[in-house]
Amino acid sequence: MALPAQGRALANRLPPPVQKELRKLSSRGARVAREVFAGILVIGFVIILAGYGRLAQGPISLPSLVPAVEEAINGELQDMHVEIGDAILQRSPDGPGVAFRLKNIRLVDGEGAVLAQAPFAAVGLSGNALLAGRIAPGSVDFIGARLLLFYSDEQGLALSFSEAGDADALPIPQPSRGASQASPFGELVPNEELVARANKAAGERLNVTETVSEVFERARQGSNSYLNRFGVEDALVLLSHNGKQTFWEVPDFSVDLKHEKWRSRLVGEATMRSDRGDWRLEFSTAQDPKRNRLSVNVRVEDFVPSTLADKFPDRLALQALNIPITADADIQLSEKGRVISWEAGLELKPGDITVPWEKEHPIWVDSGEFHLAYPEGQDRVIVKPSSLRWGRSRIAMSGSFDAVKDDAGKIERWDYRLKADEAFLAADEFGVPPIAADELSAKGSVGPAAKVVTVDSLVLREGSAEAKLSGKLVNAEGTSPAMTIKGKISPMPIEVLKQFWPKFVAAGAREWAGENVSGGQVLGGTIDINIGPGEIDQVIDHGAEYSQPVTFDMDLENLQVTYFEGMPPVSIPAASLHLRGASFYAEVPEGSVSLASGERIALNNGRYAVADLRPDQDTGVVTFSGDGGLSAVLQLLDNEPLNFMKDMGKDPTSFGGRVRGDFAVTIPLKKDLKPEEISFNGKATVTDVVAANVIGDLDIQGGTYQVDVTEKALMLQGDLVVKEIPAQVTVQRLFGMPKESQPPVKLSAVLDAATRDKLGLGINELVTGLLPVTISISDPQAEKPDLSVEADLTNTQVVVAGMGWTKPSGRRATITFDIDEGQGGTTVLNDLKVRGENDVNIDGWIALNEDLGLKSFHFSDFSFNALTHVEIGGERGPDNVLKVTARGRPMTASRLSARCSPRASWPGMRRAHRATP
Repeated sequence: MALPAQGRALANRLPPPVQKELRKLSSRGARVAREVFAGILVIGFVIILAGYGRLAQGPISLPSLVPAVEEAINGELQDMHVEIGDAILQRSPDGPGVAFRLKNIRLVDGEGAVLAQAPFAAVGLSGNALLAGRIAPGSVDFIGARLLLFYSDEQGLALSFSEAGDADALPIPQPSRGASQASPFGELVPNEELVARANKAAGERLNVTETVSEVFERARQGSNSYLNRFGVEDALVLLSHNGKQTFWEVPDFSVDLKHEKWRSRLVGEATMRSDRGDWRLEFSTAQDPKRNRLSVNVRVEDFVPSTLADKFPDRLALQALNIPITADADIQLSEKGRVISWEAGLELKPGDITVPWEKEHPIWVDSGEFHLAYPEGQDRVIVKPSSLRWGRSRIAMSGSFDAVKDDAGKIERWDYRLKADEAFLAADEFGVPPIAADELSAKGSVGPAAKVVTVDSLVLREGSAEAKLSGKLVNAEGTSPAMTIKGKISPMPIEVLKQFWPKFVAAGAREWAGENVSGGQVLGGTIDINIGPGEIDQVIDHGAEYSQPVTFDMDLENLQVTYFEGMPPVSIPAASLHLRGASFYAEVPEGSVSLASGERIALNNGRYAVADLRPDQDTGVVTFSGDGGLSAVLQLLDNEPLNFMKDMGKDPTSFGGRVRGDFAVTIPLKKDLKPEEISFNGKATVTDVVAANVIGDLDIQGGTYQVDVTEKALMLQGDLVVKEIPAQVTVQRLFGMPKESQPPVKLSAVLDAATRDKLGLGINELVTGLLPVTISISDPQAEKPDLSVEADLTNTQVVVAGMGWTKPSGRRATITFDIDEGQGGTTVLNDLKVRGENDVNIDGWIALNEDLGLKSFHFSDFSFNALTHVEIGGERGPDNVLKVTARGRPMTASRLSARCSPRASWPGMRRAHRATP
């Protein structure tokens, strides 16, 4: 242990033996002191741990402290006192630590009426009181309180807590999402029983503004009360506003009395709970004793009005506004709580505005500023210059709301006049540049509590283009509002209509028209809507019909309409639009599609219809008739993304003929429409076709064809003439599928003896009668397409004299083979199979020379009954004699010679390409 300098000098004057003994004594004393201090620390620490462990088993009751705490608090109150049920120590709910709480605390006035009560309260000691040598509370926070807040136009604002000792009068609500850390009741959620019995449970009402005035009066008179803060935590507030009740969850609320040099102020803040997250409210109140009024400054941050829609269902504006708002307001109140005047500034952050009938298509707002004032004695709300912005659109506006009173002096409505000092409108989503509106104005009235909104005139004008509406919106509590709208639209360009068209009116049709309709002119239009209360909900949610007509009509001319990217637009000279209830349709008497080649396809009897606008995703159906040249239609189908003729390797301009048909196209009304989302079907007739080398060296001349087309496939069937022989063709095309997955083109004909000779098929010695034949052509655009043949031998007689076998006419049999190109210009009939009744079973191949005469053949199995199985082959020699061998024994059979002349060829045979066996 070190001594001070003077002590060391004094010790040095002592004899050395005394100094030595003093050093021993000093060292022992220091050691003892350290040991005692360490022991106290250990014992204290053990006591703290033991006490904290005890708190883990539950709160510790301290009833002996109650009288002292009551006396300390009551010493700071005037004309009222507190009653405390108990004082407890408990573990802090916010983490390690100990919390001191008062239990079952009540605030009682001089007549014994309960002014406030809560199951728990936290008390904070006043620092000023401690400096003055006193123990006094500086703050009281009621925890888990149930408050009744009353407001009426006549009596102002009053506060009451639920009645003490009457547990049945105002029951504690059940916990909801989890117990609060500060309240044993969890989050306080209202129930029907609480609503029904709230007024009955109300204790003595405390007029808020009068109480605030009394606080200021005591502060002004120099009251030295140390109790300057009052608060509530996890409170449930029932607000009774002009007889209607709503519930509010208040996680935190506090009021502090701050003494300044010249005056005192009440400063408060609150956190309010909502479905969109908590929002904060701050306020400051000062007294003006000379004018007997209170000045209140209120600031609200990130408040979303729509979160209060369930609390005030009759406030239409609250339901519509999903916009975070920060507001500052200065309010002048009388000492009775009546509003004298106010000024407010509102800042709108990014959000949206919805309307009851179009909740799926809200109006996005980027920002806004509103400045409002209610001057004293004028009964008027002034809208000072304010602004609203969304995209490249912006409006600067001003106006007023003037009160209209009845004979008793009560306000029955507010007449408004609003106008845009500047208005720029842009439909950014359609790439339309902004326009400067010459006039945007509205006048009408707002009824009591905004239940009725009347629009006497809403005018939007740009140059000679004008839209004018009038109507009324009447709120119906718990359901959709009643609505009447009447209006007219003057002639205007289509591009201006896109700017005028509100997003919440037929939103699906607006999006589709905005992206796909250009040019042209609106000739005029009218709107007439009359909807009863609840009808919008019934129509949208339950499929009901409107009880009265909902009509909209508009005439247009000289439109250009696109359906999806890459396809040429449809030119429409005249059209009319109509809305009838939940159905929308457009009529187009005639139109046309002009192609890059200069050719034109005429359209007529066009109609576009949306049968039901109620689903979230509207769908329109276009029906029309078409008439044009085959070349023009094929050019249209060859545009991106269809590429119909490109995929077939053909030039659409090489086709001649005429197409007439009826078509229907189903189009989802949405932005960024993709081709695969469009469905269509149609039937057409193609006549007078002229085309060269359609398949191989096949030419088509004349014929009539029926075409069925959908978004997935096309099928063409019809009659044609090939080599002067009547035939039928079937063509199928699967859109979006690779060529190896495409069905083959099929040519069918019935060959008699004459047509077989005309084609150069010298088989009449073997076959007599009518022979139906079908040729299947796979990948017809290839240089050497694959050919296969199927013939029905049922109604023919087949004679193989050399084998002593005859198939009579009428006995079922078929022959199939593939046509391939062999060596040296030969043609090979590969995979030849004959199947028929009585166990006819022939497999093999046949080779033909350049003149389609028989060159050789081989049948690995030639069976014409169950007992005969012969392997047979043959080859024509230089002497034109066919040498046939069976089972290895050579034989000649000139009767089997099939002499074929080279007068003609079956279409496509010379393009066969597979190797000879």
